[in-house]
Amino acid sequence: MKSRTGLIILIIIAYGFFLAWYMPANRAFAILHQGVATPLGPLKFSNLQGTWHQGVARNGQLGPLDLQEIHWQFKPWALLTGRLSGVVSVQAEQGLVAATISKGLNTVSVRNMEGSLPLRALKPLLTPLGVQLDGRVSTSLDHIAISQGRVTTIRGNVVWHDGAIISPQRAQLGTLVVELVTLEDGVRATLADSGGPLRAAGSLLLQNDGHYTMTSTLKGRTPEMQKQLDDLAFFGKKQGAGRLQFSFSGELPPLEI
Repeated sequence: MKSRTGLIILIIIAYGFFLAWYMPANRAFAILHQGVATPLGPLKFSNLQGTWHQGVARNGQLGPLDLQEIHWQFKPWALLTGRLSGVVSVQAEQGLVAATISKGLNTVSVRNMEGSLPLRALKPLLTPLGVQLDGRVSTSLDHIAISQGRVTTIRGNVVWHDGAIISPQRAQLGTLVVELVTLEDGVRATLADSGGPLRAAGSLLLQNDGHYTMTSTLKGRTPEMQKQLDDLAFFGKKQGAGRLQFSFSGELPPLEI
């Protein structure tokens, strides 16, 4: 009798595991209809296919950004450690970003992020700033770690290819590169150019408590670029040899994760 009862319990557990494993994505993610919190705003899904651990959302929205497809392949066993972990790829307008993401309580880890997007795909983020940019941005980030809303680790680079400002004033900038490293007191971003019309050098230090300081020096390699920088002189501080220096500091609020 005990063996029969044990067998029945085992069958019920196996059946429950089967239902959970193959639970359709639209049913599993129904509780996320308000969206998943991200630093750019809520991530929302629609037209879901597949299961909760491997599937695709044919349409999505990340804050103000429209997404064409979101693919995911989670590692179910990571749930036993209290984390949701897996490979996620997101398609936007003629662009793709993919990374391995691990989410825990008040922590996020992103590894091996590779992607490329046209700047026009980010227009909804830039419009409130009163600027319209062109070109293409590519990312190659080994590791990003966020804890309690603060960036604690970041390694890799971001490249703005064929950078251009469309408005409020048109300017061709060339290709700009930002290198990101982790220091004991925070993370540092270093700006450099690749020999285009704009000579650029600068650095930004984001401290562990959210305070940041940024300094950059710009100079034109062409008369046209130098004239455009001269028109921006009231935003910065003139240096020798036609250089223009910008300095900013402040504090960033904790990110929503």
